[in-house]
Amino acid sequence: MTHATDSATVLGPLRQALERLDPAFAPAAWLDHLIAAKLDLLPRPAQGRTLVRWQALAAVAAHDLSLAKLYEGHTDALAILGELGHTALAVEGASWGVWAAEAPQGRMRIVGGSGGRVTLSGDKCWCSGAASATHALLTAWHDADAALPQLVAVDLRQPGIRVSASAWHALGMAGSASLDVNFSQVEGHCVGRAGDYLVRPGFWHGGAGIAACWYGGALALAGALRRQTQRDAAGATHPSASFRQAALGRVDLAMTTTAALLRECADWIDANPHADAALVAGRARLAAEAGAATVLDTVGRALGAAPFCRDAAFARAATDLPVFIRQSHAERDLAALGERVAKQESSAWLL
Repeated sequence: MTHATDSATVLGPLRQALERLDPAFAPAAWLDHLIAAKLDLLPRPAQGRTLVRWQALAAVAAHDLSLAKLYEGHTDALAILGELGHTALAVEGASWGVWAAEAPQGRMRIVGGSGGRVTLSGDKCWCSGAASATHALLTAWHDADAALPQLVAVDLRQPGIRVSASAWHALGMAGSASLDVNFSQVEGHCVGRAGDYLVRPGFWHGGAGIAACWYGGALALAGALRRQTQRDAAGATHPSASFRQAALGRVDLAMTTTAALLRECADWIDANPHADAALVAGRARLAAEAGAATVLDTVGRALGAAPFCRDAAFARAATDLPVFIRQSHAERDLAALGERVAKQESSAWLL
């Protein structure tokens, strides 16, 4: 199967399903529909089809970023279970979240258990899809002095789990419902050993996959500018037409630069499946963040207030994207990239 054919096989049915999603339903219901249609079974990263995986994530993000947040987490969970040898936990029809944020006000503790089974108590913050997911992979701690967390798979349909929306006041990404969850004597299953979640090669593969979602969100806004510029060319000359053409040129540079780095990153991961991908993934993430910020600003300046007020899909995407790209750590990520670049023996900047 050629790369193009492989991409069409995955993306064709997915795009058709996205077009058929009922706008009256919430993103969680849309995710359930995609899972039922087995459109969540994406190629795993680092197995020769990473770009196809990211193309699927970008397509979902271009449709709706809150759905992309849930879909990316669910498909990432399936990839993690595969990478760490726990595919048996991937119950058919289950909806997964990956809850690995470590907030100062909440920490999950392992308070008992033996072997691979553990008992959990504590709080977990920023749990996307908490009110709808059936299962989750979450980070927990054996004790306060532990250096690295333990990844645990939890069936969320058991007693002792309380979801709270009291701290969730989001406008952007509201549909992702990233709520707080309290666990009290909840049973879970260890996935790998303590630290495996962070040190596995796939950690950065998944991190770069999020960049594909940011790219997809920017793609939706860029498309609106492109369509308006095409209408300008087809109709009478508009005073703003030349300015919109210049804006489209700026957006094109941002989008094609990001796409090129994502493709290069995907190829590198497939060629080096067990290597540390922090450098190439970091570049892709930061490029996607910068590109999305450029698109947000440029499209808004070029189109004015009208689409923000009269186009529901545009307004939602423009509200969601600034929140989603803040999953980046901004200057901390730039500093980490600079540190890695400084350690290289040869420059990667030569043509």
